[in-house]
Amino acid sequence: MEALRRDPFRQRDIVRAFKEKFLPRIVAQSPQFPVKLRVRNSIQLANYNFATQSFPIAPGSATSSHFIQQGERGDRIHFYFVNSGEGSSIVTDLSALPKALPMADGAARSFNEKLQVMNFKLFMAIDMEIVGASGGYKGQGSNFGHVLGWGADIRVPQLQARVSAIQIYEDADLTRFVTRLPVERYSPKVAAPEPPDPLGGQPVSGLEKLTNWTLINLAQSLGAGDDFVARVIRRSPAYLSANEFDRASVENSLMQVARQATPKAGQAFYLPGSLTLGQHDGKGSFAVARSDLAVEVSAATLQPADKAVVLTIENPEVLARLPVNADTGRLMVERVPNRSFAALFRIIPVKATSIPRTRDEVQANLVVRIEEVILLHPKNADQAIVRFDAAAAGVATMAGQGSIPALQPPETVALAIKPDRVPLNDETMMLYVVKESGKEPTDATLRWLLLRRFEAEHDPYNNGGNHGTGDNGIRNAWGAFFPKGYRQLTDADVQRFTPAFRKWTALRIAALPSKAIFYWHNRIMQDGNFGQRLRAHAPVLEKIGISRSEMAKSGASMQVVDRNGRKVFVGGVLSLNRGPATSAPDAYLHMPDLPAPDMAQGEYEMYVDFDARIVSEPGPQGLPLVAIDALPTEVRWWGDKTAVRPRQLLATLPVAPSTPRTALTDPVLDMAGLTIGMRMEQGEDLLAKHMPVGRILELQGRVDPVARIDTVSRLYVRQDGRELIEVVYGPGKDHRLLNAARYLYLKKEEPSLQALTNSFTQKYGPSVTPNDLVWGKTADIFPCAEPRYSNTHPWLSAKVIRGEPLGPNRADSAVLAQNDAIAAEFRTTRRIDFIPWSFMPQEGDISRCGPTIRARYSGMTLNRAGERIPEADDPLLITILMDHKAHADAVEAASASPADSNKEELPDVKL
Repeated sequence: MEALRRDPFRQRDIVRAFKEKFLPRIVAQSPQFPVKLRVRNSIQLANYNFATQSFPIAPGSATSSHFIQQGERGDRIHFYFVNSGEGSSIVTDLSALPKALPMADGAARSFNEKLQVMNFKLFMAIDMEIVGASGGYKGQGSNFGHVLGWGADIRVPQLQARVSAIQIYEDADLTRFVTRLPVERYSPKVAAPEPPDPLGGQPVSGLEKLTNWTLINLAQSLGAGDDFVARVIRRSPAYLSANEFDRASVENSLMQVARQATPKAGQAFYLPGSLTLGQHDGKGSFAVARSDLAVEVSAATLQPADKAVVLTIENPEVLARLPVNADTGRLMVERVPNRSFAALFRIIPVKATSIPRTRDEVQANLVVRIEEVILLHPKNADQAIVRFDAAAAGVATMAGQGSIPALQPPETVALAIKPDRVPLNDETMMLYVVKESGKEPTDATLRWLLLRRFEAEHDPYNNGGNHGTGDNGIRNAWGAFFPKGYRQLTDADVQRFTPAFRKWTALRIAALPSKAIFYWHNRIMQDGNFGQRLRAHAPVLEKIGISRSEMAKSGASMQVVDRNGRKVFVGGVLSLNRGPATSAPDAYLHMPDLPAPDMAQGEYEMYVDFDARIVSEPGPQGLPLVAIDALPTEVRWWGDKTAVRPRQLLATLPVAPSTPRTALTDPVLDMAGLTIGMRMEQGEDLLAKHMPVGRILELQGRVDPVARIDTVSRLYVRQDGRELIEVVYGPGKDHRLLNAARYLYLKKEEPSLQALTNSFTQKYGPSVTPNDLVWGKTADIFPCAEPRYSNTHPWLSAKVIRGEPLGPNRADSAVLAQNDAIAAEFRTTRRIDFIPWSFMPQEGDISRCGPTIRARYSGMTLNRAGERIPEADDPLLITILMDHKAHADAVEAASASPADSNKEELPDVKL
């Protein structure tokens, strides 16, 4: 036997010979029904029960040949014979076996003495007639006789038997009779006929369900490739697990299975699955929350490679709703609280395509169209409680909703509604941004808009939210794009709907109105902070009159406050999320102060109707920077709500007509009359009027060691040495002013520092940052207000083009104390020496820099170690005028021009 176990070829030969020679003879000798059969089973009795006048039968051990078990449905006794090859069973007409041996008191006393003998047993003999057999199931790959180890396909019978007698004996040979038990007591009771099922049903038995092999055949015939079936077979588990000697045989067997599953002409295709129902609309249909389709898998048939065919539903919209009247729907929900029902789907295969996979994987996409949906009875899979033509139902559903763009060809898509007002939410904000860009939306933007539209239309409150006028109530201002109740979108849906949605979105953008509704809730944190993104929007916000200082203060707004005895909603600058995650900044809305009703503490909501003035500037990633100036016309306030009380309308308040804010113009920042971009001749004329110039020093060349072009720096010194103005002129023929610095030494009798600060405020307005004296639209953007000095050209070595040469930089303190003229000259030299030479363009991101003024006071002394210079500690006021971007642009432009353009003669000094 061990040699036989190790020889698979001999095993195969033995099984083949048995099937061909002996098995037909055995089958020919099969008995004819009915066949009498007696089944014997040992039993043991428990102590006598005086109340029932019987010996209870204790559960005994089954014999080695069979065991007894209640059927799965609990209504028949089954006998299982373990030595019949594959566990054959006999189904009897008994509903139960005896559980007690009835016996009168007198007889029971004498019988009880026999029970005292150790291990005393009784035997129950059940006489029956086998009246028929059913096919049962087909075993696959099992061990024939549990010996040979070769797969034998055996159809296991299930025998049907009628019990005629149940008798008790004292011996195993069944010779010493004890009693006979009435069979009718243990037969099924005839139940009263059940009332008609109110769900009813139509018979649907006999519908052939699709198998994996049928789907594989369909995929091959519809475009997956002529060798698709063969490739799937060679990836199936049975083929891969076979050894190299048997693979050809296994492949032939699988090919036969595949051929047997070839669809027949005119065959109807049914896929099993399930439907999970959502809410009933009270009129005539359930929303479908979930739908699943599957295939019929037989345990008796070898299966192909897993997931060889992927199903795609061409018309999933027919599964959006299930037509069921309200009365039937109520019964269905009562019977199945989780609302999940088995279903059958009659489908028509449409096309198939091969899915690119790795070399060792085989897969195809099979597109099918659902023609009929059959909802099965929850307790009887052979009955249908709902059966309808899915395609016709889909058309009816569509007709009830009007023209649905998602289901139309792109060339026929149209807007159901052209609104005169839209909600200002993330979706419409993105539409405004795309419109301002003047370009087609990108694929990523279009996909985001499509998914956002689905969320808006399938929001549970899309019929009006809490009170009918909220954001949810006006989201579908354009009409609906998707069918009602459409299931969650898949990637295939997105690809399918994108062409029509692209056309629908283009129509929406073209029809965007200039009127909108803005929603605000006091529990929602609004972004009013002056962060980096808001700074990036400064150029466009200035078009609606929002200064950078006003932006900086907007973070404390967006709340209802008491103002002079009246409730006021404080407006400000709000950030608006405009769509997909991106590094590009959001859009911004300016909302003015609005009237508010007198309301108690709690939650409240505000809806503002306004006319929108939209402005834009070019921005990153091809999307513009957008700002909106709101011109409100009406405000509606809604109060708190509870679990049983909806929100109440507190007030509808008109807003006085307002005019659009005037765009801000660039401020003209000058220092002593000098402005950025001024020609050298103009600057020197202004300086001649500003102060009596005693000296002019000049530095030429490359101030920055790595610069590619020369610049000109001049230092203008007042006759008394108390004011020095340094100017950097750009290269080229024009010698335009790039930046300048003023160093003013103050006397005690001159205006105080506070008076000078007030003068700055009067001239330039409030400082952009509270802890510093800086002015200019971009003064708070680093490093726009930070000067950058060069140490390559000290002024003491500069060329003197007007006035006397500079004196020495060292002097005896005693001499300076005795001679005022020498002291004054020396102070001027030392003040020139303390100037940080010349300017260069700042490093870093200066692309947004503009003209900037920076002022500061310095208490630095002119004295060095051991010196005592008269008036060396006079306070110093430094004022710098700069524009790093203009400076860098001028150098870049001159660098690109011919080399001799920088060798023009400098203008004569006219001072």
